[in-house]
Amino acid sequence: MKSLESKGIVMKPRYSFRRKEIRPGEFQTVDLDFPNTTESYKLYSQRVIASDIKECVCRAPDTPYDEKAYSNIPMTPYELPDGQTIEIGADRFKIPDILFNPSLVQVCILSSCSSDLKYL
Repeated sequence: MKSLESKGIVMKPRYSFRRKEIRPGEFQTVDLDFPNTTESYKLYSQRVIASDIKECVCRAPDTPYDEKAYSNIPMTPYELPDGQTIEIGADRFKIPDILFNPSLVQVCILSSCSSDLKYL
C-alpha cells in the first residue's frame, strides 16, 4: 500500500463509493458518506484491495531481483474497484522477492528491538 501511496494513488475502500453505469461501458463514481466507520475498518478494506493486487499482478522473479535488470519490464494494468486503472511495473517482481531477499527492504529491524532483547 505504501508503494501506491508514494505514487499518489489513493485506494478507496469498496464501501466508500458506488459505481453507476450512465452509458454502456461508462461509469460514474459517487462517493458515499459513512461517518461512523472506524479507521481500522478503512485500513482493513484497503488491505483487502492490496491483497487482491498482489494475488493478481505480482510474480516471483526467476532470478534474484535487480533494479537494473527489471527496469525495462512492461507495465501491467490493474483496475481498482473505483474504476482507476493503475500500471504496475518492476514492483510486481520486487514485492514478492522481499520474502526471499529481505535486504531489499533496507530496514534494520534487529537494531530497533535490540534494546528490548538485552533485558531478556
